[in-house]
Amino acid sequence: MIQIDLPWPDKRLTPNAKRRKHWSRYLRPAREAKEAACILTLAAIGRRRFAHPPLVEVHFHPPDDRARDDDGMIGAFKHARDGIAAAIRHDDSTWRPSYHIHPPHRPNGKVVVVLIERAGP
Repeated sequence: MIQIDLPWPDKRLTPNAKRRKHWSRYLRPAREAKEAACILTLAAIGRRRFAHPPLVEVHFHPPDDRARDDDGMIGAFKHARDGIAAAIRHDDSTWRPSYHIHPPHRPNGKVVVVLIERAGP
């Protein structure tokens, strides 16, 4: 089991924010989220390689008590998910993650991803 602590996604990456703006407005935060997730994943896994796609748990710890839609959080997490997939060299289209929403983690919030290695496909 590997735990990866990621920063809370930039608000410009939520699906509602993305549909209101030109794509160039969220290009930089999307790239930064993907790169950060890739780097933090590589640091967490070290030299370990996954023979099969892992089981994935995603735990959202928002920065405050504001009401948030789960689909908005999942959508904002998409770029970080791509970074994790790149780091472990497995296509994330085969993943069926479980998503969990927790009480706020102040001051900045975080997303905790747990990768669980499995024996077979």
